[in-house]
Amino acid sequence: MNDFGDVLRWLEQAPPDTLIPVRTVLALMRAASPQAPANAPRESAATTWRERLWTAPPDTRLGISELSEAIGRPKSWIYKRTSQKSAFAPIPHRHLDGGLVFVAGELRQWLAQQEQAIVAPRSIVVPITRRSSGKEQHRPKVPPTTSLDNVASRD
Repeated sequence: MNDFGDVLRWLEQAPPDTLIPVRTVLALMRAASPQAPANAPRESAATTWRERLWTAPPDTRLGISELSEAIGRPKSWIYKRTSQKSAFAPIPHRHLDGGLVFVAGELRQWLAQQEQAIVAPRSIVVPITRRSSGKEQHRPKVPPTTSLDNVASRD
C-alpha cells in the first residue's frame, strides 16, 4: 500500500465484522507514510506561555512562573497584585496548598479589562491611480485637509 488512501480503501472493503489487530493497522499506516518517523517528537504550535495563555482551554491552571512568562512581568509584580493590601486591580487567583493558582480564562478576561489603548488605530486613505487600456486615468483631487502632511501635523 502506497498511501493513506490505499489503507482507507482496504479498510472500507473489509467486511463489517472483521477484526484487525491494532499492530497490523499501525504497520500499514507507517508503511503508507514513510516521511513521518514513528518516534518523531511532535512540536507544539504554541511554545511559550505568552502564546499558550491565549490558546489554552479556559480552565487551564497556571502557576506563578507560567503567569510571569505569559504576561512578561516579574513574579514580584504578580505577588503585589494578588495581595489584599494592593491598591491595584487584583489579579483573579486561587490558593492551593499555600501557592497561587491562576485560571487561563479568568486571566484573559482580566487582562482584556486592564488594557488601555494608548494610541487609537486610525485609517489613512491613500488615492490609487488606476490604469485602463494602457492610459492613466485622472486622479481625483484630494482636498488639502486630507493630505498625509496635514494628518501628521494634527498630532
